[in-house]
Amino acid sequence: MDSKRFAVLVAIFTIEGSARFALCQTRAGEILQEWEAGPGSVTLLRGPGLLDAEDRRPFHTVHGPAAGRRFSITFRMNQHLR
Repeated sequence: MDSKRFAVLVAIFTIEGSARFALCQTRAGEILQEWEAGPGSVTLLRGPGLLDAEDRRPFHTVHGPAAGRRFSITFRMNQHLR
């Protein structure tokens, strides 16, 4: 789960390589859904300030690449800078 200070949205762009990304039910890691984040993919995670006051940040995990390297760029909106 990303920090509460990253408001609204977290955007993860995979540039090269790939890795397994999973959304989890709880912090313990029960997987709800998983997919391969490959080159050109974008993964969006909601932050605590998206649409309503309820904090619905997802538990998630990203595994390292099975082979080679993975390059990604992540954008986070820091609410303390607004």
